[in-house]
Amino acid sequence: MLKRSAEVSELRAALARARAEVSALEAARSAHQRTDALTGTHSEAAFRAAATRELERARRSGAPLALGLFDVDGLRALAAAHGPEGPDRALKSLVSVLRGELRTQDVVGRTGPGELAALLPDTDAAGALAAATRTVAAVAASELPGLGLVTVSAGVASAGREIGVDTLLAAAADQLARARVSGGCRAMGPPRFGEGRAPHAHQDVIDALSQALAERDRYTAEHSDEVVGLSTTVAQQLGLEPQAVEQVGTAALLHDIGKVAIPDAILHKAGKLDPHEWVLMREHPAIGERILKA
Repeated sequence: MLKRSAEVSELRAALARARAEVSALEAARSAHQRTDALTGTHSEAAFRAAATRELERARRSGAPLALGLFDVDGLRALAAAHGPEGPDRALKSLVSVLRGELRTQDVVGRTGPGELAALLPDTDAAGALAAATRTVAAVAASELPGLGLVTVSAGVASAGREIGVDTLLAAAADQLARARVSGGCRAMGPPRFGEGRAPHAHQDVIDALSQALAERDRYTAEHSDEVVGLSTTVAQQLGLEPQAVEQVGTAALLHDIGKVAIPDAILHKAGKLDPHEWVLMREHPAIGERILKA
C-alpha cells in the first residue's frame, strides 16, 4: 500500500513537472510570436494589436496619437554589396537609434524587411515629426563600420477619431514614399491626407532640425540665429530675390546642424579641447552634410 502511494505521488510530481514544462514552452512560443527575432521589437502582429488598443484608448480619451514609419534606404544595394548581413546591421542600427530617441511608452514594431513603425501615444503630428527628424538625422550622422553611410526615410501620420490601424499605416507609408522623393521626413494629420504645408514642402523638417539643435546646445542655436540675421541682411543688400534670401537664411540656420552628433563632453567642455577632441569637433561639417543630404 505504501509502495503504491509513493508511486502515485511520483506520478503526480512528474505530471506537475510536465505541465510546468508545457506552460513554459507555450509562454516562450507566445513571446516568440510577439517579438521580431532580428530586431527584438514587436512582431507585426503584436504591433498591430498594440496599435489597435492605443487607437481605442485615444478615441475614448480624445488624446492625440501619431505613428512614424521608418525605412532603410537602398536595402537592395546593401544586400548586393554586403550580403544579408548588410540590411540586418542597418536595421539593427535604426532600432538602436529609435530606442534612444523615443520614450518608454512608445511602441516599436517591425512591419517590413527594412521597415520599422513607431506608435507615439499622446503625441500630435508636429511632435512625431520632430522625433522622426531627429531619428533620420542621428542615423545619417554616423557611419557603420564596414557599411559606410546608411540613411533612412520617414513618414508620419496622426490618428483621427475614425482611423483604423490599416489606414494609419497606409497614411504614414504615403508620406514615407513622398519623403523618398523630396528628402527628409513628411507628416500629415487629420482630416486631410495631403501635401501638408504648401508652399514650403521642407519647412517642417527645417523647423524640427533647428529645434533638435536648440535642445542639444542652446549656445549653438543662438549663434545660428545670429548668423541667419547677418546672412539674410547681406543677401538683401546684394539685391537677391526673396526666394534666394530665404534659402540663404535656411543654410545659415542649419550650418552647424552636424554638432548634434558631437559628444556632450566635447560640445560643452569648459576648457580648451585636446588634439583628439579637435579631430572629432572638426567632423561636424561633414556630419551636417550627411544629415542634410539624407
